[in-house]
Amino acid sequence: MLLRSDDDSLSVLALQVTVFPNQGVAVGVAVHHAGCDGSSSTRFMFSWASTCAGPRSSAVVVAAPPVFDRSLVSVPRDLYFGQRAEWIIHEDPPVDMVIASFTLKRDHIRRLKELISAKDGAMEGGGASFRCSTIMATYAYVWVCLIKARAYGSDRTAHFMFAADCRGRLRPPLPAAYFGNCIGLCFVEAKAGELLRENGVVSAAKAIGKAIEGFGDDPLRGAETWPETVRSIVPQQLLSVAGSPRFRVYDLDFGWGTPNKVEVTSIVRVGAMSVSESREEGGVEIGMGLRKHDMDEFGTHFIDGLDRLQ
Repeated sequence: MLLRSDDDSLSVLALQVTVFPNQGVAVGVAVHHAGCDGSSSTRFMFSWASTCAGPRSSAVVVAAPPVFDRSLVSVPRDLYFGQRAEWIIHEDPPVDMVIASFTLKRDHIRRLKELISAKDGAMEGGGASFRCSTIMATYAYVWVCLIKARAYGSDRTAHFMFAADCRGRLRPPLPAAYFGNCIGLCFVEAKAGELLRENGVVSAAKAIGKAIEGFGDDPLRGAETWPETVRSIVPQQLLSVAGSPRFRVYDLDFGWGTPNKVEVTSIVRVGAMSVSESREEGGVEIGMGLRKHDMDEFGTHFIDGLDRLQ
């Protein structure tokens, strides 16, 4: 999706650097999604940081130059130019929206994956259980905690949406350094009653795994319907995701050392979650943008659930 050449209402890139005397520096970055996706914007940040730091940088070096050739992507039905962004929500968030961070440590994730695999095998009568990845376990756990926090009725349908990088899934695949938007949307839904029961995290993980499997080798299949799908489920308290642990944002180094904290502040506008690798190797850091009451309840369920994993 590109802006018209005469549409100058929004900047593609905005930067703000705030210096806290004798304390540190905060770098604020806003990137318009019409310009690129998270993978591309993160590569830009690493290139910028590496250039600033020079040989002192401990950041991962982006070896390959960016690829801008749009003809490499075969888009169905002129989707690239045909879709407009009027459906995107631009409303201000409620005044009681807050952001908080939660961490799943390496051991938490290991126990979650073991629990999901064991319970799934038992539910399938001892058959082979599906392979649960770190991101699947993270998504499933957070989704279930949020459903509990919002006290969904058992008959209500819960919705979850996340993006997946299409670069390596297209045929032929795109270079990892392709700069632009190349992500597909995965939609997951389940009855709240399935997620609220004892093995709810297993049901959530299986539903998420099924969506990933369905993404398959044709990740742009049905892309022309995505805007309408999103528009229809947003009013139903859709949980969506920003970021990825693969971005390695805590490896960024402008020459001042790696970040103490990275926040995705845009999640507060839509009540979403963000994910990144944690500063502790093997863990996942989760950002949540929720109304104050929901956040308090979410935090309680998040911590209680981890205690029961011990």
